[in-house]
Amino acid sequence: MNDALWLGAGIYLAGPVPYFSPEDREGLIAFVEDARDFALQNGKKSALVEFNNRSGRFVNASRYIFAYDFNTTNLALPMQPDLIGTSRLDIKDSNGVSFCRDFTAQAKDGSGLSYLLYPDPADNMTMKLKLDYVMKVDDTWFLGSGIYAK
Repeated sequence: MNDALWLGAGIYLAGPVPYFSPEDREGLIAFVEDARDFALQNGKKSALVEFNNRSGRFVNASRYIFAYDFNTTNLALPMQPDLIGTSRLDIKDSNGVSFCRDFTAQAKDGSGLSYLLYPDPADNMTMKLKLDYVMKVDDTWFLGSGIYAK
């Protein structure tokens, strides 16, 4: 690569262009930071119980906290509890995005945002574009949440 040439790549999704407002992003990040603070104040065990409680403080319409260890074993996924305890290392969305690998790499660096296609529990588990934010809790696990495209 030189100063006169730039190369980029991407994929285009069919349908209308999704939109995530700055306020939506800020709300997502604040939600995850609140969950991390809860985990640090109450301990991992209590936090995971609360994150998996579908009637709890960290679960609403289509926003919820998920959690993984750094081996991509799922620790919290309240809308898909059958996946708790399973390795999600090789899981990919329908565009081939290895989102759990991406989450893990981002969390090891502290935090990060990712786009993926994932079932929306507020819309009968319809596959939708989702913006996720993950954040490291400590050296053993991380948590995150997401917002679905409008």
